[in-house]
Amino acid sequence: MVEVHGLRSEPSLNGLSGIILGLAPAAAAASDSGQVARYHVQISSNGKQISCKATNLRHARDTFFHHALLGGSLLEAVRSNPRLRDHTRCDTFVQTLWEYMCEIPPALALHDAHIPGWRREFLTAPGHKLYWLGLEAITQHVLLEKRDQRWRAFQSYIYSTPDDRPDAPAWHPGRGFSAGEWCNAATAVNRMDLNPAHRRYGGGRSLSNEEIEPLFAAIDDLQAVTKELLEGHLLGQVPYPAKMTRTTQDMGVESVVAGFSRDMLQFASRWASLKLEQIALQGITLDGMFPSGQLIPGRPLVVRLGPAEVLLRVPHALAERARRIKEFICGERMDGLMFMRMVNQCAGFPHLRSATGDGMGFVVYGADIDKALGPKQGAATNAQRWKEARNDYKKAVWQLPCSYCGKEGGV
Repeated sequence: MVEVHGLRSEPSLNGLSGIILGLAPAAAAASDSGQVARYHVQISSNGKQISCKATNLRHARDTFFHHALLGGSLLEAVRSNPRLRDHTRCDTFVQTLWEYMCEIPPALALHDAHIPGWRREFLTAPGHKLYWLGLEAITQHVLLEKRDQRWRAFQSYIYSTPDDRPDAPAWHPGRGFSAGEWCNAATAVNRMDLNPAHRRYGGGRSLSNEEIEPLFAAIDDLQAVTKELLEGHLLGQVPYPAKMTRTTQDMGVESVVAGFSRDMLQFASRWASLKLEQIALQGITLDGMFPSGQLIPGRPLVVRLGPAEVLLRVPHALAERARRIKEFICGERMDGLMFMRMVNQCAGFPHLRSATGDGMGFVVYGADIDKALGPKQGAATNAQRWKEARNDYKKAVWQLPCSYCGKEGGV
């Protein structure tokens, strides 16, 4: 984090805090030629991006998204604390980050039936908010922080190698990324600038409503394509027992998985769970996809257990639509497991209310930080947890060197 000072061209920006997005264009060439390099900086409070010299920047705290109890911001916490920074599993990372701020509330189905006009509600809600989005259709979890119409997005994606380390220093589709890599500026080593999602809303960027709204639109599209896949293609390929009939008589009125009884959905979910366990041992083969992750034009995507047993056939158009959505949200490559997990989660996609969110396909947890921040009165164990979290944070926050100048401060 940096503070702008001594800027003559735009003095109104002096004193404002922001983040370094990277070296400004042609900065590397300027350094080689002996000229002064410039940094690409975004102001957190308004999203304005400027190019300035190192002499116009100094280490600072993240004042705009600052949390008084924590003594800093969520972004500073992720960048500096290994308990957060090194996470790659998106669900455990988001849960750990959330618990740094407040207790986890009951989940709501992310659906207009339960949160009328949820996109409009999120965009217009005042105050300091947290939203945890559970997107089980692509097995991804995203945490959004909002303050005064400015947003930040936090996520990670599990590494593809078994030992939870990247198989190459530079990012590429399918490699995965840690929370720290997502929340920091791209470097010449990790090459997170190659990740389209990171370029769009990663690196600790402060985003406007207009910049975050396409993410909500992508989630809407993901819900629609999941519904179309389950009802029209995937659930019909499950090998149900002969006694099960294709009926909706015992379905709840809120169900959106038309044509399949609860018994059928539960059977499909158990079948997919069993096949996922077998895939962990025997592997998965995809026909209709190039090694790069791009789909072969005009061919359906065939998901196999090992090299032989066909599990699912996915129409090309819908597979391509799902691929593009996943790339937009997290930048990672689509895999066949995604469609198996859609079937595995099918019993939760009717968007029925749930106290915990267990088994739900699309859920959101929301919190008003101004009201929820801090231990509840009389909750000794929660107070102790907060004390430990604050101590961990304060010990770590100024320990890391800057990615560019090498000075301590965790920029």
